Amino acid sequence: MVFIAGGALVMTPLKHQVLEDEIICRGYVNLHAATWRYQRFAGGWSEPMRREYVKRPAVAAVLPYDPVSDRVVLLQQARIGALDDAESPWLWEIIAGIYDHEGESIEALANREAQEEAGLHVQDLKPIYQYWASPGASSEYVHLFCGKVVAPDKGGIFGLPEEWEDIQTSVFSSEQAFAMLAQGKIRNAIAIIALQWLKCHREMLQQSW
Repeated sequence: MVFIAGGALVMTPLKHQVLEDEIICRGYVNLHAATWRYQRFAGGWSEPMRREYVKRPAVAAVLPYDPVSDRVVLLQQARIGALDDAESPWLWEIIAGIYDHEGESIEALANREAQEEAGLHVQDLKPIYQYWASPGASSEYVHLFCGKVVAPDKGGIFGLPEEWEDIQTSVFSSEQAFAMLAQGKIRNAIAIIALQWLKCHREMLQQSW
């Protein structure tokens, strides 16, 4: 429930109850089916409802940025969820990986993925946002960073064969990347959010880094 207190919006926490949560399919991702109910804004409880959702670990994502040369490193790899893409399932992306090492910090995960997916050493991490990627059907929670790197003169091919990764990196000036964004060539949500943030905060990074 939302009300105004001293000119500010205040959210009164509502309650929910998970009555059942079962795994109905195990695979590359686990598909769960949960029966739950929640308090309504107008009062009272909803009827119990069953919803299927994908259970995913947290994600660390990094936009590699070189503040000296004003360049970014972008990745391309094929994505099963983009099979219906009008152009190609090979999407322009940034570095990203799921939390799969017990006890590893999100920052350590971000640094490890930068090395595995792009051969990059991240000198510093600037937090951007934390958010639910698609909460209507997935539990995936994204920790998004901008990473200070020394951009290479050219890209390369990276990824872990045991994880079926085949990743090609490319190096662009920030202006080139922003133009790709404006032209609709970047259709990956994490990359779009990260590049829009960089467009607003590039000067700050160049001064602080």
